[in-house]
Amino acid sequence: MTYKDYYKSIINEQGSGMSFQDLLGSALITFSKRYPFFNELMMRMRIIPVKTAEQAEKTGGSGYMIEEIPTMAVDAKGNIYINIYFATESISYKEVIGVLCHEMMHISLHHLRRIGNRQPKLWNIATDLAINHTLVKDGISLPAGGLIPSLNGDFDFDDYSINVEGKSSDEALHRISQMKLEVMGQLLTLIKEASID
Repeated sequence: MTYKDYYKSIINEQGSGMSFQDLLGSALITFSKRYPFFNELMMRMRIIPVKTAEQAEKTGGSGYMIEEIPTMAVDAKGNIYINIYFATESISYKEVIGVLCHEMMHISLHHLRRIGNRQPKLWNIATDLAINHTLVKDGISLPAGGLIPSLNGDFDFDDYSINVEGKSSDEALHRISQMKLEVMGQLLTLIKEASID
């Protein structure tokens, strides 16, 4: 099997079964060929593979940072923390690409540096909605369960809908801040249960 055939075979698989190193190598090839903007960002970031304490206890933690990061996360320094089990076993290859794009957008838009005195969980919800709408409009796949608006920007909660079409993270936060307290509780529960940070 040629590398090209292998690459095509993993694109739609759930939990590609690839090693973490192969997954990152394939991701770099995908970014260089399909997403030059994200390729430039990715080349400037430090990838830190992590396991949760529970995962390390089951499989051994040698060689991996132990962090309670069940999916992926970033910090203001440009580091991307990737839970190796999430990336290699829980989501498809296309979704790995999507979540990496999502995390790089947080860094490129300075979301962690711009938080100021905003409530962190609500700011994360607002930034996730704005980022994910942009990615979905560009045809980038994201895993189910996250804060993913429709193509027209609508995101529905139990009894409330927010539209983020053409809105910045700041504008989305303003709209979220106007909601009733009970809807805020629904949002916080949703983000806690979401598959991406």
